[in-house]
Amino acid sequence: MTADEGEDIETIGTRIVCQNRWMRVREDAIRRRDGSTGIYGVEKPDFVVIAPLEDGRLHLVLQFRYPVLVRYWEFPQGSWSRRRKPTLWKWPAVNCARRPVSPRPV
Repeated sequence: MTADEGEDIETIGTRIVCQNRWMRVREDAIRRRDGSTGIYGVEKPDFVVIAPLEDGRLHLVLQFRYPVLVRYWEFPQGSWSRRRKPTLWKWPAVNCARRPVSPRPV
């Protein structure tokens, strides 16, 4: 479907602009319905967000977000690589979430 047939945004190209063991950024060139062009940075690895609850209170972690140079209070989260073999934990998401909330190095 083209932008003229009802899509608000048409992807006209794609390329990988950055890739390392933690992330991959794919840049899509797009055309909007009005004919203007732009780009979107897309792709996020599989991840998990947990809401740790103890005695009726939620726990947050203070996380520095480099793109905006600000610290935010957030729920613990993390990602994992599909290339890695499973660990002792049954689900990768559980093992991934364990790292930010563990009182000792994992």
